[in-house]
Amino acid sequence: CDSASSCTRQLDGHARHRGLEWNGTYTLGAWTAQTSLTVLHARVLDSKVKPALNGLRPVNVPGWIARAHLIWRAPEINGLSLSAGLSHEAQRSVLPDGSITLPAWTRLDAALRYSTTLAGYKSEWTVAIDNLTDKRYFQESPYQYGHVWLFPAPPRTLRVALNLSL
Repeated sequence: CDSASSCTRQLDGHARHRGLEWNGTYTLGAWTAQTSLTVLHARVLDSKVKPALNGLRPVNVPGWIARAHLIWRAPEINGLSLSAGLSHEAQRSVLPDGSITLPAWTRLDAALRYSTTLAGYKSEWTVAIDNLTDKRYFQESPYQYGHVWLFPAPPRTLRVALNLSL
């Protein structure tokens, strides 16, 4: 690409993603459990420029993801709930040839919510701690234009929010 119009850009093959996804919610009294599982078989196909990539998992695509949320609604205080969320993602490739991978990670979150009416508007107050255990990991690793982008997960974070439905 040293002189004008000397570069040729082309798509080389494609990635096929096939998988299964399951979601479920179960409520028993004041408790609600929400779970999800995604299993993904993703592969690079029909690459002519780099045929060694054929059959490999595409960059930044985990093989599976699991999430679980447990919510407890306080029976004594209408609108008050406590929740905990657990997220897990399997390892993912950083480079197209799979020679470097990001390890799997698991994160725990917790929240206290209070739903009420404020000045005639539905409102929800939230105090939450994301990444409760302060786990340090790279959350994503996109690869674009020959460059690797590593996105670290945020450290333990306290969130305080008010949502109003106008």
